[in-house]
Amino acid sequence: MVLVDELDKVCGDSDSTWARSVLTEIYATLDRSIPIETVLQGEGRFKTALSAEELKLRVETKLFIAAAGTWQSLWSAGPSMGFGGTQSQPRQV
Repeated sequence: MVLVDELDKVCGDSDSTWARSVLTEIYATLDRSIPIETVLQGEGRFKTALSAEELKLRVETKLFIAAAGTWQSLWSAGPSMGFGGTQSQPRQV
């Protein structure tokens, strides 16, 4: 099992190139889009006796990946309506 915790903290600075690349890697991992061949070719990074096919099968069938975060700002934002995000007020009759 792989747990990616505090994911909401990574999303804070999504304007920088580094943050976007980290988010891309995290979301690809959560989607199980892991480049097995690239991981196996990296010198000293990951060594296994399994073939790329066997490792890919294990990742697809035996690996559980989850992510967690609080996203507290979503709860304090309040309701909004419309494309501009302005809050709608009921008409007084």
